[in-house]
Amino acid sequence: MAGEEKQRETVKSSPDLFVQLFLQHERRLFGYIFSLMQNREDAEDVFQETSTLLWEKFNEFEIGTSFMAWSCKVAYFKVLEHRKKKKRQKVIFSDALMEVLTNEIIEMEDDLQEQSQMLEQCVQELPAEDRLLIRYRYAPHGTTKATAEKVHRSVPTVRKELRRIHRMLLLCVNRRMGLSPGPVNV
Repeated sequence: MAGEEKQRETVKSSPDLFVQLFLQHERRLFGYIFSLMQNREDAEDVFQETSTLLWEKFNEFEIGTSFMAWSCKVAYFKVLEHRKKKKRQKVIFSDALMEVLTNEIIEMEDDLQEQSQMLEQCVQELPAEDRLLIRYRYAPHGTTKATAEKVHRSVPTVRKELRRIHRMLLLCVNRRMGLSPGPVNV
């Protein structure tokens, strides 16, 4: 019991942790909400309400568990609440289907986290020059053209190198997951 209180204390005293986790997952959270809503405006409203509620209830989040799974559960109930408010509109998805979708997304989140960790490990195994290309290309607002300019190579050469690196990373992740390599068309 004391351990749980200590964990919650840590979460309460760490708004930076909330911001870090929220920023890491906000796009997928919005995508999840949008997949359950009828239109973008409603999804944006529910996303804002969910974001506020996540902040208010962050002291209930248990460190070490999936922030995305927790966020989806909170969002699910906000979507239901929103739908009740707008009952006059035609409902596309039943509550049962929404619950199934939520559970599937939560299960997928665990797999995605594992794959993401494996990908990070595989990137670390790349030669330094390949890691640099990946870092430049996938930096915020990074493009193949900007990467080519930074490394003083042509765009076609950088594209070819990125395809090679992508193949290597895919093979590495598949190997770590115990999947057969199969044909790699990247």
